[in-house]
Amino acid sequence: MASLTENQKKLMDKLAEMFQFDQTDLDFGIYRIMNYKRDEIKHFLENDLMSQISAHALWWTLRSQRMNSPLSPSRLHSIAH
Repeated sequence: MASLTENQKKLMDKLAEMFQFDQTDLDFGIYRIMNYKRDEIKHFLENDLMSQISAHALWWTLRSQRMNSPLSPSRLHSIAH
């Protein structure tokens, strides 16, 4: 996993708390299912989710830069009217 930003680290900590990864001794009901799927959930959170968040953040950054450029479609439209 790539290095995390401070906000990503906070998110990971909160998700680990919500999924109660530190409660491996609980083995009944939903906890049994969570323990069984723990590795898959951790892999998703640490790899897939973080890469999706990074991709969306990059997309929004590029979109914002494009919208703020002098020749953006929205600026041209406002100038024309």
